Amino acid sequence: MKKTQYKKGNQFNTSTNEEFQPQVEGKPWKVTLKCSTFEEADAKRQLLKKKWAESELKGAEVKVKKSNASGLYSVRVRVPEAPKPAAKVKEVLPGKPKKAKRQQRDEKRGKKKRAEKESAWKKLKDQNESNPS
Repeated sequence: MKKTQYKKGNQFNTSTNEEFQPQVEGKPWKVTLKCSTFEEADAKRQLLKKKWAESELKGAEVKVKKSNASGLYSVRVRVPEAPKPAAKVKEVLPGKPKKAKRQQRDEKRGKKKRAEKESAWKKLKDQNESNPS
């Protein structure tokens, strides 16, 4: 992470160079439980820490925070994302290219017309064979 230097002035107008490392923000915290007493919230926090230690989950964080407005204690959790597995590459076999919807529709209409013509020719042929004049 890049360290930056800021000049920090105090009330006596003397400047000092001080190394400042900005806070890194992570995933947002999720509220899992709200309790009326700190002891309940702390018990839940300890339980989560034990559970994560057994499952060897690294990077998980839990904290208890008091809300000034409501006076409730909330248990907040932040769990890192698991790495996503690499996407499987689907092998495409060479084949006939798919026809457009319009071509498919036209082929259906063409087959219908051909079938109608063939049936009409058969009728005419049958009529000519039955009535030789």
